[in-house]
Amino acid sequence: MFGSGMVEDSILLTRISSLAHSLDKRWTTREGTRESLLAGPGRELGALLEEWSRRHPEPDPRVAWAREVLEVVKKGGIPEARPIAEQSPCDILSIIHDRRSVRKWVDRDVPPELIERMLEAARWAPSSCNRQSVRLVVLRSQSCKQSAARLNAPFIAKAPVVILVGVDLRVYGRFEWYATHPYLDAAAAIQNMLLVGHAAGLGCLWAQAGLERWRMNPRAYYQAKRELNLPGWFRPVSLVAVGYPAYKPKAPPRHEIGEFVCYEDEGFPDGSFPEWRLELPVRLRRWASGFKRALWGLAGRGRRRRR
Repeated sequence: MFGSGMVEDSILLTRISSLAHSLDKRWTTREGTRESLLAGPGRELGALLEEWSRRHPEPDPRVAWAREVLEVVKKGGIPEARPIAEQSPCDILSIIHDRRSVRKWVDRDVPPELIERMLEAARWAPSSCNRQSVRLVVLRSQSCKQSAARLNAPFIAKAPVVILVGVDLRVYGRFEWYATHPYLDAAAAIQNMLLVGHAAGLGCLWAQAGLERWRMNPRAYYQAKRELNLPGWFRPVSLVAVGYPAYKPKAPPRHEIGEFVCYEDEGFPDGSFPEWRLELPVRLRRWASGFKRALWGLAGRGRRRRR
């Protein structure tokens, strides 16, 4: 549990949202009794809500939603079902089909309202347990764009706008971070931005800027973080270059649905790598690692006896 007086407001809000999401999910799916949920996540959520009220008497929509979730569980009810407005799938699919990765842009400013529209799309992207870990840095100056472009390729700095996509490592535990959860959060936000940007007539590029780039060129990675004044908890994941396209790339052919989808009564063709083949290298590495630790332990005991 967070130490109430030591947590920044942003992290406190993240924890409140995450606990409320967990409580809502477990209550609606009946993963525990009302008493156990109120004694576990409900108790911590209540304490954090009190801490937020102590710091900020004014209302906040995220806190109000969390209070509503907690009250529903306390009363033992189920949230009222709200119908989903039906949309035309053709409109969404046409944007998905028509979107392309653009790597060359015309020399024309992108209106701030279009960038705001993309940021709004990122804001509503799903995230693991509603942690909302994604952090975005909008870059327009040439010096800042060049700093970010070091994480991938120089041509990215030629885009009128570059959005550096990162995650706040503080909202994830150490083991969850290595389990790729933040990458999934960032990917969902990026896809939302790409589709909304394309619908607005912009040409966007999703470029890698994550751990792989850091391992290949750590000097450029840390130099970019220093030049952009990024804190230690900010982990770059990707770059989204935005501008009006100088050209529209031709769509590459895609797999047919039958080539990458199977149904429960079909299965994949024979010879498509059974699970044990994929797990075997992992098991061998674990066995070798355990064997090595055992040898080091025996060697250590031997040295102590000789002393």
